[in-house]
Amino acid sequence: MLSVVAFHAFPNSLKGGFIGVDIFFVISGYLISTIVFSNLERGSFSIFDFYNRRIRRIFPALIAVLAAGLIVGWFTLFSDEYRQLGKHITAGAAFLANVALYRESGYFDHAAETKPMLHLWSLAVEEQFYIFWPLMLIFVRRYNWSFLSITGALAILSFAVNLYLLSWRQSAAFYWPISRFWELMIGGGLAYAALHRSRLINRNSNAQSIIGVILLAIGLVVINKDRPFPGWWTLLPTAGAALLISAGSTAWFNKHVLSNRVMVWIGLISYPLYLWHWPFLSFANIMTGNSPSVRLILCAVAFAFLFAWLTYLVIEKNVRNSPNRYTAIILLSVLAIVAIASNRVFVKDGFPQRAIAKGFKFSELDKRLFDRSRYSDSSCSDLDQMNLLPEEVCLSNSKAPRFLFAGDSHAVSLYGSVYAKRVQLDSILVAGYGCFLYPNLEYTPEHKLSYGNNCTAISNYVLKLAQTSKTIETVVVSNVIPYVSARDAESPSVYRVNGHPLTKKEAFELGTGFLVDSLLKAGKKVVFVIDVPHLKADPRDCVQRLPFWAPKQCEFRSEENSSNRKVYLEAVDGLHRKFTDLEVFDPTSEFCHEGWCSFKDKDDLLYSDFHHISIFASERLLSMMRAANLLTP
Repeated sequence: MLSVVAFHAFPNSLKGGFIGVDIFFVISGYLISTIVFSNLERGSFSIFDFYNRRIRRIFPALIAVLAAGLIVGWFTLFSDEYRQLGKHITAGAAFLANVALYRESGYFDHAAETKPMLHLWSLAVEEQFYIFWPLMLIFVRRYNWSFLSITGALAILSFAVNLYLLSWRQSAAFYWPISRFWELMIGGGLAYAALHRSRLINRNSNAQSIIGVILLAIGLVVINKDRPFPGWWTLLPTAGAALLISAGSTAWFNKHVLSNRVMVWIGLISYPLYLWHWPFLSFANIMTGNSPSVRLILCAVAFAFLFAWLTYLVIEKNVRNSPNRYTAIILLSVLAIVAIASNRVFVKDGFPQRAIAKGFKFSELDKRLFDRSRYSDSSCSDLDQMNLLPEEVCLSNSKAPRFLFAGDSHAVSLYGSVYAKRVQLDSILVAGYGCFLYPNLEYTPEHKLSYGNNCTAISNYVLKLAQTSKTIETVVVSNVIPYVSARDAESPSVYRVNGHPLTKKEAFELGTGFLVDSLLKAGKKVVFVIDVPHLKADPRDCVQRLPFWAPKQCEFRSEENSSNRKVYLEAVDGLHRKFTDLEVFDPTSEFCHEGWCSFKDKDDLLYSDFHHISIFASERLLSMMRAANLLTP
């Protein structure tokens, strides 16, 4: 548990600290299974009693943390943030946090530090495991099956699923319960062996504990967030934990280090500490724009320890030992009330009428547009009977679109006001997150997890759609700026021509030049949209939340923006000179006035994050393009 707290507080100091969760899974499987096996041996095991104990153990601290998060969020979070918190608390109360977080993972996902209930994913996995585990144990005992054989087979299957999912999508391997159950099964297998096959696991207690500590130390140092995890690397913490547990209480390290007063005390408060520490750290990150001081981090950790100790003394001990036979029902009812309240927050869009949400129209930061467009609709298949490509975004409001918006997530942002039905254009959007439209270039994907893996195919589909469609008259190309300085422009890109690597500038000129030339030859009007200025921080970090929190500075000088874009703008100008029929639209004037670039216009936000424009800005830009006759045949 200490490794998890240390990692969350100072991630660059203990990069592998997150493996504490995997250690916890093994310990949990061992402790809970030991109790189940003991009761089964005595013939006193009861499913009702098992879940009654789980409710008394898990619910009290969980209710306190969820309720506190809901209250604190009311006074500190903007509407979109509070809406997300409401969803996460509801999922946490239903022990489905891992499912909710997996469904959010992707290009437009919020940073982990801004999700105060993110850590509940592991609690959800644990409780999902304990739905089927005791039932399996009952069947194994009733039919006199070989427990170790069945558990071993299921654990191997779970681990194999883990490896498969890791090669497909890392977030699935991380959050899905089936890819994590093997870790708890290791603990369950140890519990069974300790009762029935002790000679299998306890050969040399001191050697086992030392090797276990070494494996854990290696894991803490070697494993980091850049390694594929979970997977083979997970064997380090799970094997280390298993060896330490199997060594027993007589091993020197276990007896003199793990059993000293301080460690025992931390063990007593470990569960509430886990629940409290992340909300404190997360709210500190939110309030400071992901840049809390060391002093603030230490204060957050200190308060987490204090609240964990108070939770144990005042809540957990009293509830767990309560003679009231209806305690479990009461706890279930209270948790249900919290879940209903948090779901109300989600349904009501985070209550934008709250005082903190009224300062600016932060509803423009709502990412539901991008959440839904991840899955696209039937526009592409309806238009030309072509199946949706992997990672392709395809949306349309017309069966005979006249305008094609194409590019990456910035094209999605530009299309936002059309999608929101604030601007009427008979149009279709085809985009790929993280994709430049370079149909003629080979490339190696940078993002092998959730986006940017199929850019060439998507680029070629954009070209084919424009060339074959009889209704599309204008193609609007919008992409993120490919390089931000002269040095960056000459740095290697992921693109190649006949195996020859290209710089970012060369890739932009060759790829975009080929696309524009092909579209113009197809008789289409082509509008290239210069990328918008990028902010130095998320706009929500630039607004005063509370009187004693100083916001970040989002405004910056226009000269700085022009200097960073000089080489990029020269390349765009070169394309314009080469293809005289190419229309170029520069939206900078909408964001930069009187020498300064800003994130807002009065009370309206121009950005949804530091480089994607808001629906409000989308509406403004499309109106400007119409006025300039760029969105006409």
